[in-house]
Amino acid sequence: MSAALTETEARVATIMTSPQRALGFDEITPDTSMSHDARIDGIDIDDFAHDMHQEFGEIVHEIPWLRFSDQRASFRGCGCLMLPFWLLWRLIVRSRGEPVIPPPNGGDERLTVRHIAKVIDQGFWSEPTDTE
Repeated sequence: MSAALTETEARVATIMTSPQRALGFDEITPDTSMSHDARIDGIDIDDFAHDMHQEFGEIVHEIPWLRFSDQRASFRGCGCLMLPFWLLWRLIVRSRGEPVIPPPNGGDERLTVRHIAKVIDQGFWSEPTDTE
């Protein structure tokens, strides 16, 4: 049974569980991590941030989304020019037993539903604490 969500947390959870995403609404708790649990990484962050902006407005641009997700296999804008070199490097690394495309690891930090909702409710970015 999932923990009770506040109204804002429920709105975040609804976006976090849209059809193409990994978790269902009933699986989301305040402590669910955007990247580690819901598997929103790479360029999927762009779609998630866009959907969040549609729902909550400009405040979502205060959140450093990329910091809380795995971006190792993501290429945006002119960075796409690096894709062939990255693939060559990944093929070399594969010879050492690693996968060609690394599975997302969720990044070094967790961004939870609770903290995303807190930022939206307070109207500005603040660093997550150990209790969020």
